[in-house]
Amino acid sequence: MLWFAKIPVYASGTAVVTRWQSQISQTEGIDKVPVLVVFLPPQYLSRLRPQQELFLKFAGIGDRFSRTILAVDTEIRSPDSIQKQFALSPGAAQAIAQPVVVAIARWDPAPTQLPASVYLGSLGHAEVEIGSQRAISLLPIVGQLFAEDALPQSLPQNFK
Repeated sequence: MLWFAKIPVYASGTAVVTRWQSQISQTEGIDKVPVLVVFLPPQYLSRLRPQQELFLKFAGIGDRFSRTILAVDTEIRSPDSIQKQFALSPGAAQAIAQPVVVAIARWDPAPTQLPASVYLGSLGHAEVEIGSQRAISLLPIVGQLFAEDALPQSLPQNFK
């Protein structure tokens, strides 16, 4: 039945094109080249892993495009530590206003004919599939009975 079909669930966040150097970037062969740094809500840390596909949308680039996650930071990070590590511009730093999880992906090949360097500092929207839920779970009241694999609660269980 259609009601029991699984539909994807996505985590949304902000993506920034930047140059990044760290132990992870050296290991993944992306040292000092433009990369996508994606900032996602911390409640999805357990559902993020390398090889997941990111879907990205940047202003001035017509279609949505995808990249593969190369690395996921295992710690939840503060806006202050993010700004310092990635040397974000003031505009990009303002977009990170709460704790986040960091995922890294390659920028190249650039989704346009322009060189990757002209996109440094650009902000975009990112989504990554983190699970699925049954279509029936979207219905009020009845859906609660079928939401066994829905999104995790944003608050810890003991915070009620």
